[in-house]
Amino acid sequence: MLLKSAGSLFRGIFHEERIVRAHFTRGCSDWGTNRQDSDRLSTRRRSEGSAVNARKTAETWQLVVSGKCDIANYHFLLRYATPERTLDIVKLMLERNVPVGDGWLLTLQKKFQGSEFSKRILNLFELHCIAANRDEDDHMSETLLFFYLTFRKFDKARALFEQLCASGTASRYSFQIMMKSYANMGNMDQVIKIHDKMLAAGFEASRTTAPTLLSAVSRSGDLQKAEELFHASLSNLDDRGQGRLVTAMIESYNYHGNYPAAISLYKRTIEEGQPVLANTFNVVLKSYSRMQDVDGARKALNTMRSFGYEPKLRAYNELLLCYGDASFTSEALELFDLLREFGPEPDFYTYAMIIKIQGEAGKVQEANKLFLDMMSVGILPNLVVYSTMIKMYCQNFDMVKAEEMFKMMLDDNIKADASVFNIMIEGYCKNKQMSRAEDVVFEMLRSGLKPRENTLSELVRGYVLLGLHDRAEMLTRAVRGKGMELQDRDYGKLIISYARRGQRSKVEGTVRKLLEKGHAMTTRLCNDLIMAYILCNDLEKALTVFESMKKRGSRNCPARLVCRTIADRCSDSGLCAGVVCDPWTYTGLIDGVVRRHGYNCEKAADLFTEWKGKQFAETWEDGTVFVNLVPYSVCSALTAVWYGTPLLEKYSNVNVSWF
Repeated sequence: MLLKSAGSLFRGIFHEERIVRAHFTRGCSDWGTNRQDSDRLSTRRRSEGSAVNARKTAETWQLVVSGKCDIANYHFLLRYATPERTLDIVKLMLERNVPVGDGWLLTLQKKFQGSEFSKRILNLFELHCIAANRDEDDHMSETLLFFYLTFRKFDKARALFEQLCASGTASRYSFQIMMKSYANMGNMDQVIKIHDKMLAAGFEASRTTAPTLLSAVSRSGDLQKAEELFHASLSNLDDRGQGRLVTAMIESYNYHGNYPAAISLYKRTIEEGQPVLANTFNVVLKSYSRMQDVDGARKALNTMRSFGYEPKLRAYNELLLCYGDASFTSEALELFDLLREFGPEPDFYTYAMIIKIQGEAGKVQEANKLFLDMMSVGILPNLVVYSTMIKMYCQNFDMVKAEEMFKMMLDDNIKADASVFNIMIEGYCKNKQMSRAEDVVFEMLRSGLKPRENTLSELVRGYVLLGLHDRAEMLTRAVRGKGMELQDRDYGKLIISYARRGQRSKVEGTVRKLLEKGHAMTTRLCNDLIMAYILCNDLEKALTVFESMKKRGSRNCPARLVCRTIADRCSDSGLCAGVVCDPWTYTGLIDGVVRRHGYNCEKAADLFTEWKGKQFAETWEDGTVFVNLVPYSVCSALTAVWYGTPLLEKYSNVNVSWF
């Protein structure tokens, strides 16, 4: 019922498109009511669209060669032509001095992201600028600067900008795009430095200056200072400047993961009648998407229309992502079909998201079909699409297909980045193919990239699961030697693996080294330490750790038990400040006590009574509250304790009916 009502609400959003473009449906007046008819219609249209695209590409190319064309023809070919043909088109545009716009530079960047073709286009553009004597052509210098920043050639951009400043030919646009670039990197010092240079060069601050400064402050990590700057600057700007500043503040909240604050600012802005831009709705749609608030996202899209802004593909992409994150699979597929039928036409990012949604739903064949459909309409897969496909195969434990897709990506001259390598390594680890995972790690290091900490954690877990404890230990030492840290659960798996082999000294030694390096003694690590002592048949030490967890921050804290050298500074440094006894602390102890002493243990009953008194609770998404969820193994063990001993009479006032 929920999905049905959501679908009806969504169809209302597209009501106007269906009326305006009804002639494209060729008599299918009730599109979408019959899913099978709709799928057949969409399949036919896609095949027709592919043929039309091929014909139109050939016809447009002839127009471009003859010179009887406009900018729209060039842009069409830049999007749909083959890579080699795209290079020819760029050459013609430069030779004919076709105006270089930001739009088609971004199109090229997205189309060839991570590809060797991006380097060839960059070299082509540099040679043209040199031939045109770029020092005398301010516009060409600005375009080249933007080109460097678009393709992430920051060193070249910095050198060119310094050259323009030294020669006195830097325009206000050059200052602005460099400020924005540094702001996106969170480099506040450079933003202020360039801002001062701009003022010294005689240029006034524009309406984009305050949002740029705000973004720089936020990305440098100081959200509170960004909020202060927002409130101090808002009243000093015109309507468009205020809209930009509000948008920048919402983006800052998104950057810090404070999506409720972003949505609250958006709602307050709308209620107070303050100026908003089309991009304001785009960024708040991202907030709703991360919150998985489908209703809020749809309302924001309708509000966008009411303000006179027609949603572009970016807005629909955010709505599609929201559907996917909220598991509204049918709505996501309907939105995708509507975009293909009525526009705006899906781009590589749209396809990547719908492929991801299908893959997470286990519909690998459908995802493969979408991948082929994307190429059939002239959209070349880039790094984002390939990484999505590889991740889908890894999550479905099909490493053969993942390898094939990885090879296809390399054959397309697209260089793998750290993210793709990490996906492959984690996929091999989850499939227990540790030798293949090691090969990818070495290949990654040869490429000058570093595995992320989560990937190294997967390697440690894989070694432990296969019983390769020496390799796990060696990798752990190497990770710490590089100044990186594994996750608590990985250190826990390592010390438990030592305990299973009876190596108690290594258990305490591992924890001791962590504490000496300033690692906090967390609840999870304490629980794993308790389990390790139980496996080493030292129940008394496990109970001692348990008692010390109740006295966190004192001289008897868990850290002092395994590392006396930090006893004097433990309570001040807060190494155990976050330690609490959680349900897993009690379940591990009860299970250990029962296993150690058999089914005649009063201590197990005492622990259980103490546990029940704490009233741990877990609230599920639908609002249902479960109090003290107990694993089956502990339930069965305690059942024997209660009913197999005289303890039943002693604890007869405790309700155990839920066993």
